[in-house]
Amino acid sequence: MRSYVPESFHRLPLHESTCKQWLVVLQVDVDTPIHILKQKDYRVCSAHFDPDDIIISDSKPRQRMRLKKSAIPKATQLSPEASASENPAMYPSEMAAVPQSTPQKPHKPRRSDWSTGLSFTISSPKQPSVRQRTRPSSSGQYTARPASWQYPQEDVEEGAASALDTSVQDMSISFGEMDLDRKDISFVPFSDTTSSSPSSGSVSSSGSTNGWAGRKWIVDEAKLMELFRTCSQCGVAIEDKRVATRASQIIIHWTCLKGHTGEWASCTDQRKMGRNNLLSCAATFFTGATYSDIKEWAKLINLQLPSKSQFYAIQSKYLIPVTNHAYKGQQQKILERIFQLSAAGQKLEMCGDARCDSPGYSCKYSTYSFQDDATKEILHFELVQVTEASSSVAMEAMGFQRGLNHLLDLGLDIGVMVTDRSPSIRKLMRESYGNIRHEYDPWHVNKSLKKKLASVSNKKNYRELRPWLRSISNHLYWSCSSSHGDEQECVRRWTSVLHHIRGIHRWEENGREYQCAHPPLSEEDQEKKRWLEHDSPAFRALTELVEEKTLLRDLRQMALFKHTGSLEVFHNVTLKYAPKRLHFAYDSMRARTELAIIDHNMNIGRKQKTLEGKETALPQIFVFSKQYRNPQYKYVYTKTTQQWVAKPVYEPTSQEFRKDLMEDVLNMREEKSLEPWPRPPPLPKRLLQNIAPVPRPDPSELVAQRLSRFKQLL
Repeated sequence: MRSYVPESFHRLPLHESTCKQWLVVLQVDVDTPIHILKQKDYRVCSAHFDPDDIIISDSKPRQRMRLKKSAIPKATQLSPEASASENPAMYPSEMAAVPQSTPQKPHKPRRSDWSTGLSFTISSPKQPSVRQRTRPSSSGQYTARPASWQYPQEDVEEGAASALDTSVQDMSISFGEMDLDRKDISFVPFSDTTSSSPSSGSVSSSGSTNGWAGRKWIVDEAKLMELFRTCSQCGVAIEDKRVATRASQIIIHWTCLKGHTGEWASCTDQRKMGRNNLLSCAATFFTGATYSDIKEWAKLINLQLPSKSQFYAIQSKYLIPVTNHAYKGQQQKILERIFQLSAAGQKLEMCGDARCDSPGYSCKYSTYSFQDDATKEILHFELVQVTEASSSVAMEAMGFQRGLNHLLDLGLDIGVMVTDRSPSIRKLMRESYGNIRHEYDPWHVNKSLKKKLASVSNKKNYRELRPWLRSISNHLYWSCSSSHGDEQECVRRWTSVLHHIRGIHRWEENGREYQCAHPPLSEEDQEKKRWLEHDSPAFRALTELVEEKTLLRDLRQMALFKHTGSLEVFHNVTLKYAPKRLHFAYDSMRARTELAIIDHNMNIGRKQKTLEGKETALPQIFVFSKQYRNPQYKYVYTKTTQQWVAKPVYEPTSQEFRKDLMEDVLNMREEKSLEPWPRPPPLPKRLLQNIAPVPRPDPSELVAQRLSRFKQLL
């Protein structure tokens, strides 16, 4: 009898950025108003999502399926004459209780098949201490049948077939959803387990497909040897014990006085390698730790671990290929979704930024990352070593050009590219990618402007500018965000600050009349403000900064108000896997960056924590909103503004992908994969292990030339 996994039905994410992507996949007009979609109340079956997009929660008596915020259904092929209502991936609300596996035209069964099924009985033992039930007991005789059948069309009457159709829909409800009496002390629920597809290799909450997720303990060797004093077969004393160790694995061979022999190992073998040796190395690498840190901790308590050479051998042979395989799989899913949007005529808006592996201008590696501005997912990255470029400063432009060419070769239609104001990247975009709109991050421009304003306001004759520094900074953001892509309007709104700061809120310019966008000020507020005089030195200095040619030129490339701040969030995740104070080989640096990308993409869209059962003093906007009721914040004092600020606290990140990586490492060791495990892509040219521009002299010469300032020279 085929097992039945209950499906779940999910509404469209009407208020999320992925809603249009859902409509494209479901072949629904992307311009459909939201109120129409609410009336239709479309649902999508969970069978039309990838297993990685579904989170199964076991915290309640029955399993709940919920989608990740970045989940998008898989494409469904429809015939040209099929209408949108015939899409098998989409169901109105009145069909939400019918599983997707229910046949549309059930065949008629034979009479001999009606009684097939598994008969079982649920009973409650009689106990005198049981209190009176509050609900009817679930005891009784039941017959379990499959959730759906395929029926033959002969030897069945029409009335019997219609009765069976009703029974199919009745039995489609999962047995786990029965309303059982939880107060009945005789009721003992089964342990919840999460089923997983064998092809996906995902790990369930109760264990793993390879059985490696069982609990492990730190045991003293002396206490372990106490278990091998007597024979487990006859009970006499053990005469001979031979102990063999293989890193973290200990193997004991024993012989008793009666000649019985045996062998015991602390862990199972994974093709002649202790499984815990493989797992300890994989756990160290996949969590972003280094061998030196783990080894020092283990050495302090005399805990046995694989040696340094064994760790790096396992890393090169198993951990790096598995990481690259998982990274390529995730990137392929992201590209498939982007190609679906491109087919609908939507252009891609991307952000790019570089990260150096060490502070300052003496870095060895530069990682340039490309991010989708709509979903905040990392699409691609380029790792450049300093020996490939003329200097460490030139690595950023090289990584940008190499990565952008790679994305364009894949066929991506890029409409907007957002970067910082790097002169080399600005020149590349102007000369080589003229068909792509180049935008700047306003944060970098605003940071430069605030430095100039702070420097000017510190002078004696320009201190009148100090109260206006924050307002001028906010005005720059407002000018970019309210221009809606109009370059000329962005510049005009920015220069309007020269009127407002003098107390002029209505003026004429180029034959047109303009006014400030803020509400009218009262006479009292007008008198309290410290307006600048037209002929004051402070106003003249401000005019020079506001009307600077380079600033006005850059403002035209900030009219779309695009940011690269989310890339800084990814860079913080990268610090976890590749700290700037540590050096890594090229292959290791590349794999650790791929781990950071997997981690970042898996945790996009985390929600803010809420305080259950606690009342908090919140603004009126939060009181009537269920989504933001009792949100959790942390309160931090910043030295920059010298003020207390409230920062939201988000849900913890999910690290379930690490369990999948551990499974893949064990499968690769056993060579169970149906396809060859891909190795990291070959380098375009041989990279030098040493970045020194000159060869190393003879060691004896270096030792002879060594001087110390603590020794007196003769």
